Amino acid sequence: MAESNVDANDSTKITFADLGIPQAPQLEQNEVIGAARRLSDISLREKLYVVGMIVAILAMLSLTIYRLTVVNDHDSDFAFCLVLIINSIFCIFYVLDGVKRERPSELLLLSVAMTMMAIYLVVNYVSGIKTDIKLARMIVACVLAVPMVLYGLRLSLKYHNEGHLIFKIVGANPQLQALLTKLYCFQDLLKFDLELQLSLIVLMLGSRISIDTKDIVILAVGIPFSIVWFIIGYLGFTRESKCTAVMFFVLCTPGMAYMAYKMWHLSQYIDAHPGLAAATIACVVIGLVVRVLVLILGGLVCQSFGEGLHGDSAPIVENA
Repeated sequence: MAESNVDANDSTKITFADLGIPQAPQLEQNEVIGAARRLSDISLREKLYVVGMIVAILAMLSLTIYRLTVVNDHDSDFAFCLVLIINSIFCIFYVLDGVKRERPSELLLLSVAMTMMAIYLVVNYVSGIKTDIKLARMIVACVLAVPMVLYGLRLSLKYHNEGHLIFKIVGANPQLQALLTKLYCFQDLLKFDLELQLSLIVLMLGSRISIDTKDIVILAVGIPFSIVWFIIGYLGFTRESKCTAVMFFVLCTPGMAYMAYKMWHLSQYIDAHPGLAAATIACVVIGLVVRVLVLILGGLVCQSFGEGLHGDSAPIVENA
């Protein structure tokens, strides 16, 4: 009799599906990128956006690589090509990771980076020697990238307002949602800062007539330093390491000094390479703004150490 009652009770259990409430999709867990949506949970519009953006990026990238093979390495356009390649690689990562993990800040940075690339191409075409390849790159940037950028801004706003993935990670706790949002924005700004630092190093080398000891030092020290500083900030703040956070803020000073030196260095070649100088000014100004935002967000994340970013009650570290 007892067994029959149990069977009867089991058979009459009401599930979420019976009530018409869909269950939340399962998340993919990856040790490298953290929690992300499954491919089947990404909508058709989002997939079309990703494909369209990548097509636009690859179109500009292919024309840039072709231009790189025909331009003289002492020409300022050689530096432009390298900067565009660097930005293209970052943009491909932004669109894939931004949609996969519903990162509104990453899609916003993607729009900024694509806009910067379009400005680079327009300035490069207007101020330098006009060629068919330069014209083609500029047209591709304006015709293909602009609609994708506008839709990316709309999608970024949608992710920000809905916050589905963050809800699935930490639940309905508004404090933990706010902490994770700040951490994500900090990490994404760090990526953008690294992109700008690498672009500045390339622009600095492009302003020189020939490679000398100073250029070798910039390449040997500048690039590894930028990457190490990025890793310290990205991993240290995620693990709430106060010692690493102090090191991160201290090591920020050389980067700021480098950008100030870059502005002074413009006087040496602004007449010879006006297009390169204009691009450098834009890169430095945006870089300084981004660096200040990184420091502000870094300070806010530091204040939140011990409040839920790390620990058994809120396993954000594994999902960030």
